[in-house]
Amino acid sequence: MSQQLATLTDQVLSLMGRQAGPGLVTDNVRLAVDCLSRWFGVTDAASLKSYIDGIDLNTRAERITLTPPKSLIGYRRSSEAAFHGGQNFNMFGMYFTDPGVSKFDVGVNTNDRRFLRYELRRPTPALKSRAASGFISGMGMVQGGATQYIIPDAGSVLSVRHVQHSIR
Repeated sequence: MSQQLATLTDQVLSLMGRQAGPGLVTDNVRLAVDCLSRWFGVTDAASLKSYIDGIDLNTRAERITLTPPKSLIGYRRSSEAAFHGGQNFNMFGMYFTDPGVSKFDVGVNTNDRRFLRYELRRPTPALKSRAASGFISGMGMVQGGATQYIIPDAGSVLSVRHVQHSIR
């Protein structure tokens, strides 16, 4: 393990009020720090913590390779005005889940979320974890529990198959 990865892991754990040591939480934080820093260039401990807060650290996370044919879904934040005006609507993002999972189980604020279905075009690495429940900074109280995948460069490996055109 590189010294930079060890240092970032210790800093994130410290911000979480935890100490590094053997165990599942430290392993999950180390894996998430490694993936997020490599794939997305996130190297600030506070930013890393904000992403890692969305992971249930008491359930084993793992780095996997997703392979076609694989369908995924996502719930993207978008107001009706922004969607129809073509503004501020990101069809991809970082977080995805399996078809059939409710937006109420993916650890996000469910207001203003648009459903999208994707098809994987080629094999890609992913960080597989369980979405956290509880208070998450920037989201408020959320319900998690579903499998989530963090996918680097999603726009190049996924094709959009369906976009929900109205939010209820």
